Amino acid sequence: MSNSRRKFIRQTSAAVLGAGLTTMLPLDAIAQIRRRVSANDKINLGLIGCKGMGWSNMNALLTNIP
Repeated sequence: MSNSRRKFIRQTSAAVLGAGLTTMLPLDAIAQIRRRVSANDKINLGLIGCKGMGWSNMNALLTNIP
């Protein structure tokens, strides 16, 4: 699979343009897109690379869940 300079420039400029457009959106528009979260919603939590202090933190969290 060969990549040409033109293809690289096209893909890079599209990525930069997409990243720039997200900063141009007003925060109100982004907030309206998000789903409302209530106090009774279930929270999913994931832990990756759990060793040492991470393991201790996870155990402390699990023991303090009401």
